[in-house]
Order: sequence, then C-alpha cells, then structure tokens
Amino acid sequence: MSSSTASHALATTVLLEESTFEDFLPPQNPFLADSPWPIFHQSTYAQASTILRGPEPGYSYEVDVLQTNAGGPSPWLVLSESYPDGTRVIWGATSTHVFKVLADEDSFEVIDSFRIDSNRFSVHWNLMVLEDNTVIVADRGKNQYYKFADADPTDWSSEIVLEDIFEVPESIPGNAGHFSLSYDGWIIFVTDAGYIGAVKNDFSEYRSLKLPQAEGETNFHNTYALDETGAIFTASTDRMIRVDWRDTEFSLAWDIPYDFRGPGCENINRNPVQEFLAVARGDTCTGSGTTPTLMGIEGQDKLVLVVDGHAPNNNMVAFWRDEIPDDWEGLPGYDRRVAAVTPLPYSTPEGEGFTAENSPTAWGYDVAVAQYNGFDPGPNPLPGVQKLTWDPNFRTLDVTWATDEVNFNNVLTYSAGTNLVYGTGQKDGIFYFWGLDWNTGDIALEVLLGEGDDYLNQGNQVIIDEQGNAYFSSVTGIVRLQPESLSTLDESTESWLVAEGSDMLINSSVLSTSSSENAVAADLTVDAVLETELLQTEEVMPSVSYVFEPEPMANTFNHNQAEMVQLLGSSEAFIIGDGSSGFTVEAGYQDTLCSCQGG
Repeated sequence: MSSSTASHALATTVLLEESTFEDFLPPQNPFLADSPWPIFHQSTYAQASTILRGPEPGYSYEVDVLQTNAGGPSPWLVLSESYPDGTRVIWGATSTHVFKVLADEDSFEVIDSFRIDSNRFSVHWNLMVLEDNTVIVADRGKNQYYKFADADPTDWSSEIVLEDIFEVPESIPGNAGHFSLSYDGWIIFVTDAGYIGAVKNDFSEYRSLKLPQAEGETNFHNTYALDETGAIFTASTDRMIRVDWRDTEFSLAWDIPYDFRGPGCENINRNPVQEFLAVARGDTCTGSGTTPTLMGIEGQDKLVLVVDGHAPNNNMVAFWRDEIPDDWEGLPGYDRRVAAVTPLPYSTPEGEGFTAENSPTAWGYDVAVAQYNGFDPGPNPLPGVQKLTWDPNFRTLDVTWATDEVNFNNVLTYSAGTNLVYGTGQKDGIFYFWGLDWNTGDIALEVLLGEGDDYLNQGNQVIIDEQGNAYFSSVTGIVRLQPESLSTLDESTESWLVAEGSDMLINSSVLSTSSSENAVAADLTVDAVLETELLQTEEVMPSVSYVFEPEPMANTFNHNQAEMVQLLGSSEAFIIGDGSSGFTVEAGYQDTLCSCQGG
C-alpha cells in the first residue's frame, strides 16, 4: 500500500464485529435468481424484508416516474440476476404485457415488452425470476403459465422471447393463478377449485392434490408461503392448511378450522366472481386477504402469520408451523395449533376501511402490517400502521407500537440496513414515501412524491436494489426513488472531494455495521479524521487500498459508501485523512463487516 507524508498522524483502529443477519435470514432458495428481489414478497417465506439499505434520512432523492404504457400497472416488480457486465434489470407484468426495464444512473426506460393477453381484466398477479434469469408469469384467464427469457441470455438489452407455455391440464380443476417455487425447483400453484399443483420448471411433469374445501369455502384469495422443508401454507375462508411437498409428491400435513370471515358472516355464500368484487369494494366478510408470512428459522419458534377479516378490527393470527410444543396449553375457544390472535388497532373493514389485503412484513420475531384503503383511496385515507412482536418466553404476540400518523397502501418493506419500514400513501391528495423507525414507529423519512395516479400504489410491494434505490408500481407505471449524490470525484486528480459543509463522504470510509456500539466507534474515527487540518491535494492525502476476500454478494452500506467502494475498484481514489502510513478499508462478505484501520 502506498502512503503519503503529512504533519499529523491518525492512530485509531476500529474493528467491526460480524453481523448477526444470519440469525434472521431464511435459507436462500437455490432455484430462484441470485437477486435482491427475485420473487413477490422477496422470498418464499413471504417476509418482504431485506438486509440492503433503502432510502434513509440525510439525503435528497430524485423521484422518477416511468410510464410503461403496457396495459396498466404491474402488480409486482422483481429484479433479475446480474448479467456478465454486472447489470440488473427490472421485470414486470401488467394485465396485458410482460416487460423489462433498465434502471441505472443514466437510464430509466423500458427495454422491451411482450404482449401476453388482450384482456385487460385478466390480471397477472405475480411473476418470479429463476436461477437462469428466465421469468415465470401466470395468466389466470387462459389458465396457463409462461416462461420468458432473453433472446441472448448474456445481453440484458436483447428482446424478450417466449420459451414455453404450461397449460394447466383438465385433470387439475379450476383456474390457477398465484404461484411460488419449491426448494427443489418445482413451481407450486393453487386453483380456485381447491387443488394444489406442481409443475417442474422445464414444464415436463406435473402433480396435484385436492385440498379440503367445503361448499361456499374460498381459497383463491391469497398466494402462500413455503419453506426449505417443502412445507406449504395457505389459508381459505374457513381453515388454515399445511401441505407437504416431499420427493416430488404432495401430502396433507394438517388443516385446522379458523373462521377468517368472522362472526356474523355465517350465511355468506359467494361464487368466485362475487367474492372478487366484494374484495374490490371493501366489503366485510371476505376472509383473509393476506399471504401467509413465515416467522422463525431453525432453532427458533416457527410460526405462520395471517390477518383475518374480522370486524370491527382484523386480527393478526399466528399458527404453530411444525410440532406444537408439548407444554403449550392452547388458547380458549381455538384449535391448539393457534398460537396467538391479536386485535390490530389500525386494520378495519368498517367505514371507509378495507380488510387487510397487504401481507405482513416480518424480520426476526417482529411483524408489521398497515390499514388497507383499496384500489382507489380518497385524498385522506384511513391511516394506521402497527408492529407486533412474538415473545418466545411468554409465547404471546403483542402490539409493540401503533401509529396513525401515516397511511401505507402497500405491502410494507423492511430494511435491516436502515432499520426502517417503508410505504407510500397520501394526505390531502399529496402522495408521500415514508420510512418509519422499526423500533418506535416514528416517522424517520418523508419524501414528497406528487399528485395523481403516477404515484398511487394500489397494494404493491416496494423493492430495493444494491444502490439504495427504491421502486414501486403505480397506476401508470413504475416510480423510482434514487439518492442524489452529495459529492463528486474530481477526475483530474482522482481525489475524493467532500461537498462543502458535509461529512458524508468521509463517513464513507467506514462501512456500516448492524451493531450500534461499533457504529459509535466508527463515528468517533470519522470525527478524528475531520478534526485534522488538511488540504485536499494528492501530496497530503493517504491512498486507499481495498481488499475483497471474497467478493461481496450484497451491499449493506449506504449509497455514498457503495459509490466509493465501486470507484475504488477502478481508480486510485483518495479520501481525506491524515495518515503517514495510509488508511486501509477492507470490505468482506455480506455478513462480515469491515475492519477499518488507520496507523
């Protein structure tokens, strides 16, 4: 490592401990794309959480709207694997098209689209990216699944091609829609006639199983979650069900009664069309509208959580996923598998409210959900967001905080990197992007978006990429929040310059950490550097070396830190700091944070 001479020496060493993210992350599905967001709800656990840093306080954000002009909004957006040149693209599906989008520093544009349906009312609820960057999309109207790919798998700019179609056979009654991916690579789907099916991802084989379903019982309302053991969890209006997928065969593990519609709904008997319209109108007695969310990994309490459709308040309901603990006495009036039924302060189908349709967001033993306000909320929708925490000692699911300061009309997204939970909503007809402190529920971030349908999120997810950009679907297309750079790299001297009055770039020399104690130590180091009186010239600046052992898989530091590390990989960049022996920055694997050493 080269060094430069200076009149002062910084003698501080900061050693950052290993992250504990592995204590929260579900096992990665090897057949999904190696991507920050390859599937709806981020993973097959349906937790909608990420270790990546999203938008955060202290930065300004450029808000862009890409009008896709592809037949309406995209219910879900997903991110591809990296192509050979490092580029990722966004894939989306509307009611008529599948499309892909380039979103980088210089571009935000549709690369290509492929028409899949002329019926604007045939909703394509979801899509996912497989390990080879092929994309699976459902067509409920035609009762089939499409597999799309790039004409040139190495070139993100190549056109979209339709590789194959799987038509659901007549031996599997009903129309299929929602789907997920098992850990052995089979596409799992459920039909509205009460069948669960599986098709190999090359569409060469399929399996099916009839689910328990009584007259008037509806099961098509939600998608479902599955884990690495092959356990699949789905809710109908009348029961919670676990199906096991083992050795490419289905078996029913358990089903227990639970009245998701709620008291007073005993005589409700709607056909699928009537049920769909009731959900769209926000009627009561529609049952659970949320995808089951899995909480807990190996060595922890394992639960599956859904929100019911009860009035006046919905409940967060938790079920034991695996073996019920021997000493669990159960809750009075419920099956012993029910672990908790907790009323939600801000989730009601009454008045102008809707039953929760946006699924819970989980991280560790914490879970959050928001009041839903439908596809076309007014200028001041019902507010309300709440977080609950499972206590493994007392085995209770308790409300930790609840706030009526904002309304989130989307599936919430949690970032462990920023410790914020994100959503979009409006007040007085103006749309905002908010970030709430995960620990307190306080508003930590507020970004004004604008007015009109360009910013109306009708219940979709927020996805986050490695650069800290956030994306969500609107009525007209895709909205991006991109952090604006607070500094520049002077190409003539290849020196890192700090914006006047800002310490953001010097802060970039210390990678972030999930430990608050280590973060304080890192900040003290930065403060020490800032106190030195230096000129921004090459002669008095220490050089920066970098070591990637192994190559980082995911970026968990903020966007200026990410930008700096990226530049270090291609230039002899310098940072401000007094160090006769230089300053070393080491960045490691995603769950091993850096050691930053000055000497």
